[in-house]
Amino acid sequence: MVGHRPRRKPGENRQRLVEAGLVEFGLFGYHGASTAGIAARADVPQPHVYASFATKHELFLACVAAAAEELTLGDAEGGRADGGHADGGHADGGHADAGERGRTDAAAGERLDADAGVRSAEPDQSCSGARILLQAVAAAEALPAAPRAELRGLLAGLRDRLGAEGFDATLSAAARSLLA
Repeated sequence: MVGHRPRRKPGENRQRLVEAGLVEFGLFGYHGASTAGIAARADVPQPHVYASFATKHELFLACVAAAAEELTLGDAEGGRADGGHADGGHADGGHADAGERGRTDAAAGERLDADAGVRSAEPDQSCSGARILLQAVAAAEALPAAPRAELRGLLAGLRDRLGAEGFDATLSAAARSLLA
């Protein structure tokens, strides 16, 4: 008989989906990320994605909003504009599995599980906020009108909070991390 996981608190699945979405959307972009991949990374059943978010657009916007908050809080609390923190940690407190099964792909900032051949969150997710910002800028024209307007508003607000130079530095850091 398979053991059951403990019941999660209200809102925990939604938070896990946003955290997983930061990684998936950040690495693969809006069109390249799948809700199935996000659900798997979050360890949440696929139907819970649409129980928590009406559409993939809504999940993407929630992830961009979370990244914007992380980037502005990190900047205000001594973090770097690229989403990392000076102490080498990250905003979510390092909750991911740091076990020895697999290797770290430094360019992608993720863990490749050797047994399952799947990606899983690695403690070094310092660029996920910056990466999703870059992907959001790229997706700004590809989304339908309503989410596009909301996305543009999120990006404009973040640019105002970070300043043009900080916003551009964040985009450059994200591009470097994806190309490394």
